[in-house]
Amino acid sequence: MTNNCLAAERDGIYVGGSILQSNIDTSDDEVGIYDDYVYIDEYTTGFKFLAGYFYGLTDKIDIGIEVDYREFGIVDSYASQYYEEGGEGDVVIAANAYQEYATTTRYRQDVSAINFYGLLGINLGKMGFFAKYGSSFNDSDVENSEGNLFHSDYSSTYGIGAKFQLGSVAVRSEYEVIDFKPTGGNYMYMFSVGGTVTF
Repeated sequence: MTNNCLAAERDGIYVGGSILQSNIDTSDDEVGIYDDYVYIDEYTTGFKFLAGYFYGLTDKIDIGIEVDYREFGIVDSYASQYYEEGGEGDVVIAANAYQEYATTTRYRQDVSAINFYGLLGINLGKMGFFAKYGSSFNDSDVENSEGNLFHSDYSSTYGIGAKFQLGSVAVRSEYEVIDFKPTGGNYMYMFSVGGTVTF
């Protein structure tokens, strides 16, 4: 009876949540916002709520679907403007030897997303591993002294994870990547730790 109670409940609907640490790095790519060049290399702490369904295709292979909502937290970033040397404030496309640095402006960026995944898992009893791939519908709200700029887009997203499950309760950790278009086609990297309950 004890072994049956502790056996992992692989099949069924599950819900849960995680705390996540995210990194947005656009230092190698200039991101155009308000005709400025925004350089972002920041870590933020956020959270996500998730729900999904796992099905044991064989005794070792699981397949599933999952949806989550996540808040990445506030990112502080800076924008640099470059002006033609001797010019009167005309912003140019790129910096070169004939331009000089002008101003730096601070931005606050609030990022959230809804993600949809397909999952493929390997079952090793109480321990399991899974890979996921899907689409991310993300929103970015950028604020500075000039006002707010709101951007919505969709991106590809993928990740890998591991879980340890006793009965209906599981602890899991994941590493995920989003091709984050609101920051100019760069990538957002995330590591999360959380738990789920299967019904």
